[in-house]
Formats: sequence, structure tokens, C-alpha cells
Amino acid sequence: MKTYSPERKAAVIARMLPPHNQPLSQLSRQEEIPIKTLYHWRSEAGISTLPVSGGKALPHEWSPEGEIRTLNFNLNNELSP
Repeated sequence: MKTYSPERKAAVIARMLPPHNQPLSQLSRQEEIPIKTLYHWRSEAGISTLPVSGGKALPHEWSPEGEIRTLNFNLNNELSP
């Protein structure tokens, strides 16, 4: 199994978020990272594609809790040795 640096992982996850909102299939091709790995990273980051209140599924419309989970994930990965 290939390993990825925390910096690369955080950079790819950032591309899943606004303003980029890149589809996982596109990221997988561009970064040559298995799509299953990207799904796992997205799940770890607490990024949901399920509709939030009001049936809105766009990341910029996430709940405050979802935003905080994502920010905490990114901070933890950026600060990890």
C-alpha cells in the first residue's frame, strides 16, 4: 500500500472543498490516487455529500459542525510531525 505525506493528503482534501469542489473521480485521475483512498480521506475529514438541512449538499452550505470537523482535520494533519 502506498503512503502519502500529510501535506499532500491535506492539499488533496482541500481540493475537495470550496472553492474547488473537484469530483473525486477527477482528483483520482489527476493525482493518481486510488478513488477508494480519496473516499476514505473524505470520510475521515467528515466531509459529507449527503444533504444537510434544507436538502442542500454543496460543501459551502455545510452545517457549522461539518465545517469545524473539516478544519480540525486539516489543522491536525498540517501540524502533525
